[in-house]
Amino acid sequence: MEGYTPEEWELVASGPALAMLGAIKADPTPISMAREFVETGKVLISGASDFPQSVLIKEICSYLADKDTEVHEKANGTLSEEFFLGELAKAIPVVRAKSGEQEAQNYIDFTRHAAKRITEASGEKLFGTGEKVSDKEQAFLERLEKVLVD
Repeated sequence: MEGYTPEEWELVASGPALAMLGAIKADPTPISMAREFVETGKVLISGASDFPQSVLIKEICSYLADKDTEVHEKANGTLSEEFFLGELAKAIPVVRAKSGEQEAQNYIDFTRHAAKRITEASGEKLFGTGEKVSDKEQAFLERLEKVLVD
């Protein structure tokens, strides 16, 4: 995206995906992970229409949709929640500096929205029934929120 170095863009564009991966990994079961991976695609498809005022979110959703396989590979790797949240914490000031306060708020809102949708994609019991957001997922959302508002 214009105005960002390739390294900055990779960091910024990956932030919402890392939040979604953190939500997936917060309380993984085979059924929930499958549903949550499907939801990541839906989040990326709807991101532009959910945030129509944001050029940045449109660009991020397009970029991440092209990187879908890489995102899933990261989720299956050994990357930790600490890594996901740490990278996101680095990305937010870059967005503020490069795209301004309004786009930074859009970025924060989209990231929050994306992670929440992932946690609500499947229930915590067998076959995805039960409470939509498990205690572990809620704890992740609370840790994510601290990163987003700092």
